[in-house]
Amino acid sequence: MNDIQEKPVLIEIKDVSYAYPPDEGSEPDPVLSHIDLTIREGEYVAVLGHNGSGKTTQISLLCARLKEDGRRVTATAEPTEGPVGGLVREALEGGTSRSACEMATLFTADRVAHNVNPAHGIRKLLNEGYVVVCDRYYYSTIAYQGSTTDFEWARTINVDCPDIRRPDLCIFLDLTPQASMERIGKNRRVLHILLRQHIGFPHDNHPLYTYCTQK
Repeated sequence: MNDIQEKPVLIEIKDVSYAYPPDEGSEPDPVLSHIDLTIREGEYVAVLGHNGSGKTTQISLLCARLKEDGRRVTATAEPTEGPVGGLVREALEGGTSRSACEMATLFTADRVAHNVNPAHGIRKLLNEGYVVVCDRYYYSTIAYQGSTTDFEWARTINVDCPDIRRPDLCIFLDLTPQASMERIGKNRRVLHILLRQHIGFPHDNHPLYTYCTQK
């Protein structure tokens, strides 16, 4: 048996579909369609989607369920709270103007530190048997910065970096850019630069949607 088969299965669902009940005169609103999903001990899960798509809520629910079952799990996010992550956040909040190449490089440097931090990095936690659930990952950099710089360069510096772990599972929460902006406008004071830049993308052609569904 290989290492994956030997890891205990913590959560497994097969062929799950769900739709919200329709309002009068409307059609059901499907949110899941024939979904298969397995999470094992010591696996890395990345959760992707627009701001406002429910990443924080779903990550909290997933972690709470695993903890109820006595499992070791931790939630994390990018950009991180580290020094390079601070530079990313400053730029996203409009404090410093940076080029797309600068942003791609900063995101990637922050991601490397996120992986290899000896105290609480992704690598250390996975080796200790934790399930690590991350809000955003390199898919966002590839999609957003890759759409305004050289796509292959943005992909390569992330996917081919030996210190950046590939997720065992990527969950993409689909939401139209228009709905995303409506939710952000109601609940958040800061409209991040990356969403300002891409709000005009047609839903099915948005770079994050396209990259995640193809990979």
